[in-house]
Amino acid sequence: MKKALSFILSVVFLLAAVPAPVVSADANDLFFSDVSESDWFYSSVAAVFDEGVMAGRPDGSFDPLAPLTRAETVTALSRVACASVGGEGETFFSDVSGGEWYAPYVGWSLSEGLASGYPDGTFRPDEPVTREELAAFVSRFLGYMGAAAPSSGGVPGRFSDEDSVSPWAAPYVTELRDSGIFVGDENRRFNPASTATRAEASAVLSRLLPFVSRMTVATEGACDFVIAGDTASAGVKDAAERLNYELDARFGAPPLELVEEGAAASRSFRLETGVAGFGEDGFEISVSGSTVSIRAETDDGLYRGVVRLFKDFSKDGALRVSSKTALTVYHEYPVGAVTVKGHDISEYTIFYPAGLTADAMTSVEDLSRYIKTVCGAEVPIREGEPEGLSIIVDTSDPADAQSFSIKTEGDGIRIRGCDPLGISFGIYAFLERQLGVRFLTDDADYVVHAGKIAIGDLDIEDAPAIKNRIIYWTDYLSSRRLCLKNGVGSEVVWVRGMACHTFDALDGDFSEQYTNQPCLTDEAVYERVLSNVMSWLAESPNCTYISISQNDNLNYCKCENCTRVAEEEGAQSGVILRFVNRLAREIAKEYPDIRIHTFAYSYSVDPPLLTKPEPNVSIQLCTIDECFSHPLSGDHVCVSNEPFAERIAKWSEISSELMIWDYTNNFAFRACPFPNLTYEILAGNMRLFAENKASYIFAQGNGTNGENGEFDHLRAYLLAKLAWDPYMSEDEYYGYMKDFMRGFYGEGWESLYDALIKMHTHKTFNCLGVFDAPTTLCLALRSAVPDLIAFCEKAKAASESRAEFERIDTTEIQFEYAYVENYFRRMYSAGGESREQILAAAYAMQAKMQKYRVKFSDAYPPPELYDITAPPSEWKLLMDVQMGLD
Repeated sequence: MKKALSFILSVVFLLAAVPAPVVSADANDLFFSDVSESDWFYSSVAAVFDEGVMAGRPDGSFDPLAPLTRAETVTALSRVACASVGGEGETFFSDVSGGEWYAPYVGWSLSEGLASGYPDGTFRPDEPVTREELAAFVSRFLGYMGAAAPSSGGVPGRFSDEDSVSPWAAPYVTELRDSGIFVGDENRRFNPASTATRAEASAVLSRLLPFVSRMTVATEGACDFVIAGDTASAGVKDAAERLNYELDARFGAPPLELVEEGAAASRSFRLETGVAGFGEDGFEISVSGSTVSIRAETDDGLYRGVVRLFKDFSKDGALRVSSKTALTVYHEYPVGAVTVKGHDISEYTIFYPAGLTADAMTSVEDLSRYIKTVCGAEVPIREGEPEGLSIIVDTSDPADAQSFSIKTEGDGIRIRGCDPLGISFGIYAFLERQLGVRFLTDDADYVVHAGKIAIGDLDIEDAPAIKNRIIYWTDYLSSRRLCLKNGVGSEVVWVRGMACHTFDALDGDFSEQYTNQPCLTDEAVYERVLSNVMSWLAESPNCTYISISQNDNLNYCKCENCTRVAEEEGAQSGVILRFVNRLAREIAKEYPDIRIHTFAYSYSVDPPLLTKPEPNVSIQLCTIDECFSHPLSGDHVCVSNEPFAERIAKWSEISSELMIWDYTNNFAFRACPFPNLTYEILAGNMRLFAENKASYIFAQGNGTNGENGEFDHLRAYLLAKLAWDPYMSEDEYYGYMKDFMRGFYGEGWESLYDALIKMHTHKTFNCLGVFDAPTTLCLALRSAVPDLIAFCEKAKAASESRAEFERIDTTEIQFEYAYVENYFRRMYSAGGESREQILAAAYAMQAKMQKYRVKFSDAYPPPELYDITAPPSEWKLLMDVQMGLD
């Protein structure tokens, strides 16, 4: 798969006329403007450069005669050891700030006992190193590496000026002279007090290399290792797959074989999971002989260890390790400590009342569990009256079913709300707002990292701006718990569970939903529908809403009476509303608390001139015919969307309750980009609904159909947040977006964020509907496709878990779709190699859609195409032929 994706990226660069970097076959040969083959130091400079020990200056020179500094010395030695050196580092020296390039290397040299600094607390990183000081550094380094340099033990090999060596340095100079690491000048002088030049340092370091246990594991196009581990372990298999991905991506090396531990060759990666002591994502990397071992307690830890091996020890086109290559990472809690009114949260107990529902009880248990996830504190839960330092779960006297409050009382905290909605919403709001927990999907949470969280006085009262919130996306339909975590809920209970398109069923014919509409001025139809409505209500004592709504087609009745009513009302909605109002008056006599739902949808979207909905009738306005690439109102509303603001205002004015059915998904093409994620569009639309007093939002998405191949999980999360608070600021909105992407995609999230922003701002899009083919959209993204795919590849390389990698891989499908859609016809028509290239890209995308179960639409499964002859926008037609459909 990786080969195919690499191919896609390279072809896109070619076709988009974006120049790719040209690298000659001799790119790693010398090279430096001030080093020639005639120089005595040529071979040593070549050796240390090829081994990644010393590099040149930014201007392309090596600067061989420049003095070697103390900072350069410890940097070079750390590279000989293949040490894991990263970040700013703790140096403890007054003259080494964390932001300096050499700070991590100085910190490493201090921690390993190779440099101790000066009595005044300085390190003096820019001070030149004398030759005897360099000898001391190298000798101590040999001891650190456990390397024994051979010694002749004879006096005749002494330097001619050895008596001038400082007494403290004499043992070091003797050791390195006898081993041949220091050879002196042409007159056999050591020159102990002279400054060591960079050329001299390259000579010393090149002679040092054979004495240390150091090997190149992988380099350009080659790695002769095997992977050893439990071949039946899913975690080992996943880690081995990522290891091969890294070898290919970084070095172009072919995949390595995974073999059982006993069958391992002399050079191997050894993968082991189930080793206690590292925590859920910790690991250990070690090197012994020619074996690189990665051990972890969990599968996630093992996978992360593989990623870190390549991230920390790959440099200058090679993966190099040594006997001193070691990295041990233990699980760390995201927050160092949490206090409440000055008390550590571990001193608290959670108290809850007896008789909680199962949903509320799970929320209480989650409160304790997530506190431990945040900071490691064990906070017990106990039924009964609170005592001592308490977090009180209170379900008494709630304001309404969905509101909650979080308040401090003395040193304690009281969370109050109705069981189960309000109290659950309050518990998860406390975790989110006070402890930084983000509930991304059913199987992915994220905690915003912090050194310490200090909770002081709290006085929070909150309720959703839109009372009933349905996020019709897979994440929320498949997880009741995720709904509670992100404030998604509804008090609407539908008769027979039918929320729409009921004319056919109520008229006694279940075959007409997608064919015809009944005649709403026919008395016989009215009598049948009324009879069925009353029958349905009689058998549904706990329901609150009944839907009496048009079938899902445009074939409304055009008889003389229906036409006359439509003309009187100036809209087809008048015909429906007179019919529904008549039923509503009858229903109110026997069922005064039941609300009657009907649509303002498709041909009935415009409000009537004369008739108003009865007080017990709720109107659900639908956005199916609007443009999703522009907001429904505001400064940048498009011509297509201009009538909507007036339409929603009118319906809101004449209706006792306005409901919204918003379309947030491309029904026909679920693998292509869907650029509606800006604050102006997604938040602006939700705010428009709330401002017009909508009490119900149904955010139509991919339903129960799985992945979309784009930013579907992010969109569902943002919709959930907006449905609760459509008035959030732009900073808050993008804060939620960034937190989601950071937690969902991992270390590479910023690359995905860059891709999202570039997609939305690259070019002004034409108006696009939720059933429109994405051809024009993909064309608008044409020149951006190389960058968009490159962003995804960069993000995958940075991911540290299989889940993160696969989430990015799935999200990348939209940009691969745009590439194939843009170039298929031209390259396919060209034949030959061009046809082979575009077909390879198309089949790679198809294979990925199958792997991640990405559908085209509700009616189409992931593609299984055997003969692709058209771009993706036409694959549905090819599938119809394949399945024998007209």
